Amino acid sequence: MNQSSVIEKLHRVYTDFLAWKSAEFGKQAEQEIGGEWECNYAAMPEVWAACFDFAQQIPAHEWQPEQARQLLYLTARDNESEYIAGVLPESALLRLCETYRQKPVYDAGWQLAVQLPRLSSQAVAWQWAEYFCNDPDEYTCRRALMVSGSLHAPHTERYAEHFWQRSIYRNIAGWDADEYQKIAVLQVLAAMGSPLLPQYLSLARQDGRRYLVQQAQDLGGG
Repeated sequence: MNQSSVIEKLHRVYTDFLAWKSAEFGKQAEQEIGGEWECNYAAMPEVWAACFDFAQQIPAHEWQPEQARQLLYLTARDNESEYIAGVLPESALLRLCETYRQKPVYDAGWQLAVQLPRLSSQAVAWQWAEYFCNDPDEYTCRRALMVSGSLHAPHTERYAEHFWQRSIYRNIAGWDADEYQKIAVLQVLAAMGSPLLPQYLSLARQDGRRYLVQQAQDLGGG
């Protein structure tokens, strides 16, 4: 398949998906529809194939901005299988990170963050992990913190303490996401063997929320 056909295929699957979303959900924003709605799209295998071909055959530095935005959007919509994010070459992953920084797309950021450990440059991976730790989306920043821990990034403990103290996600769409932020903090500190862990295990026991206390117990917090 020549390059023009690959580019046309990406555009077609993008517009086809938007048409399906409009027919099914009208003008609802993606984050308002609910979970796993994209799984009902029967043509998702065509989306996977088009995105794979585009990312593999068209060098990232040659992408037009609109093409990068289309690929980013389709990557976001593939948030159940995470196939597209997983097959992105390193240059494509970095290009989508830059595209996301210019204009975030719901459910794209955390998928990009999860892929950072496979970058060849540790310094670049750390840089982007810290960027995603500052994302206002709760799930994105939480996953980015966990990625930071897996990378043993130098900013990790600082952000772990910040995440614990800020308590800004106590009522997100009717549920207590702050508890899960704090669970992530415990998991990250444990994974890193951080000397801060005993302090935060104690704080978790004092907090009293069920799943947070259970995590502290699982990690040896009594």
